[in-house]
Amino acid sequence: MPARLSRAIAALCALTFVLPVHAADDPADEIVVTATRTPTRASAVVSDISVITRAEIDQAGASSLAEILQAQPGLEITQNGGLGTAQSVFLRGTGPTQSLVLVDGLRVGSATTGTTAFQTLTPSQIQRIEIVRGPMSSLYGADALGGVIQIFTRAEPGPVRPRASAGYGTYNTQQYTAGIGGGEGSTTFDLGGGYLSSSSFSAVQDQTSPFYQPDKDGYRNTAATARIAHRLAPEHELGATAFWSDGRTHFDGFFSTFDDYTDQTLSAFGAYSRNRFLPEWQSQVRVGRGTDDSTTVSGPTRSVFKTVQDQVGWQNDITTPVGTVLLAAEYLDQKVSGSTDFTVDSRTVWSALGGYTGRFGPHTLQANLRLDDNSQFGAETTGSIGYAYAFAPGWRASAAYGTAFRAPTFNELYFPPAFGCPAYGNPNLEPESGRNLEAGVRYERGGQKAGIIGYRNRVSDLIVAAAIPGNPFCVRAENVQEAEITGVTLTYELFLGGWTARASADFQNPKNETLDRQLPFRAREHGAASVAYGVGPWQAGVEVVASGPRYNNVANTQLLGGYAVVNLFGEYRFRDGWSLFARINNLLDKDYELIRGFATPGFNVFAGVRYAVR
Repeated sequence: MPARLSRAIAALCALTFVLPVHAADDPADEIVVTATRTPTRASAVVSDISVITRAEIDQAGASSLAEILQAQPGLEITQNGGLGTAQSVFLRGTGPTQSLVLVDGLRVGSATTGTTAFQTLTPSQIQRIEIVRGPMSSLYGADALGGVIQIFTRAEPGPVRPRASAGYGTYNTQQYTAGIGGGEGSTTFDLGGGYLSSSSFSAVQDQTSPFYQPDKDGYRNTAATARIAHRLAPEHELGATAFWSDGRTHFDGFFSTFDDYTDQTLSAFGAYSRNRFLPEWQSQVRVGRGTDDSTTVSGPTRSVFKTVQDQVGWQNDITTPVGTVLLAAEYLDQKVSGSTDFTVDSRTVWSALGGYTGRFGPHTLQANLRLDDNSQFGAETTGSIGYAYAFAPGWRASAAYGTAFRAPTFNELYFPPAFGCPAYGNPNLEPESGRNLEAGVRYERGGQKAGIIGYRNRVSDLIVAAAIPGNPFCVRAENVQEAEITGVTLTYELFLGGWTARASADFQNPKNETLDRQLPFRAREHGAASVAYGVGPWQAGVEVVASGPRYNNVANTQLLGGYAVVNLFGEYRFRDGWSLFARINNLLDKDYELIRGFATPGFNVFAGVRYAVR
């Protein structure tokens, strides 16, 4: 079924080449910033990008952020149970530690695990998400081997107005949000907060597992965002942003008589000054702090890991007759603390970067170069160059090459001896490095968008847990493996009157070349499709997310079956600003696994009422 569905999605993508369409409403050419670090029209970007709007997030109901992301091209997820359980995102076949996640421009991930706690980022806090696929270290530094996912917190444009929502669903899931924001003078602001809880279900479904417990593994989350911007004068602005999310997730641990749980807090606080000192020169200084604070209680043990990342950046955008020049300098200070005694608990990174974007008639050129000097392993230089050519009305061909790297985590470098084994950490590790080549063709005209892009990403010096000679029960972090990820992504969007249709299909070969095995948790084919129709106050739609088989382990001995999940969503606006909404997830009650032995949600419903003046 998944293979046939993926081929069907691919066929839908191909319709753009044979189906003439005259749209009643063309979508706006959105402004994006993540692909170039400067405001750029999406149609002028060389990189492979996607944007998730607030309207699409509203359609998702109480779904988690990872569930929203998995409907995007090139993205796959894993999850250890229901809402709030640990989630990982795989972008273009790369691993969870090989994509960079930013919140309002700030890093918020863990420097010990190298991942971001997606389960703690609640969609109610988010205004929009920009996804850039491909190597982005030349703009953002370490960890952007597979791409960048940038999350922008709530910021409603226009006059000051309130918003609120309340919803209830299966598994005793409850969600409440409220906020107020706007401003048409020199000052704009936004304040918002939300609460989400769910009784959920038992995370471990394998009754033979020593971790199996029949109790429900519930979740609760409290979140808040704030931002303010004040124009001192035309083209001179001061601003600040704040993001905070705190959750408790219950899980099935080895000690069945205890209530095992993880408390996780993510936060990002930043301030900036944006100034246009000359007509051709805009400067922005940003300072901020991102934190990841995790406490896990499992039986009699208590593990605490905290990451604090202090960040300073100075970016200059210079407009010239032949294009825009980007010059920037950044400083990052990472500190870790907690119950684990690391021999080194901090590092600093000084960075300098330059970029150029130019358009010459049908030609677009983008080039970037960055130097990162890390106090632990020295300097890394990365670069990228991309070219696009508009060869016919609505058509663009592009090609790009870029390098990227991932910095070893504190766990990989310094995790101490444990359970009778020597230290897992290896201070002699080198960064993982990637070299990516891609090319594609895009079409955008008359209410249609379509694209086909192929890529080849070679990753060297993969860091893995390697067995220690003479002690097979102990492992140590080593740079011993190589990977090659090749693939093709097909996308299609249609905007016709009240109809909106989207489809994507990915065909990839994520291969561990050293072991000649498929990289775990990554399918050779996956995709998504949705169709929605709106008339008057009504809107309804259907969404399908599908994946082929994947492996649960590095040795490729544990196969996870393919699956296809069907979801329905709808909304009725019954008076100004007020609407009723509902969503049915897993309509056909598909039984599937994202990680072996862990449960996934069955048929479930979430419905509520929302107030938001547009």
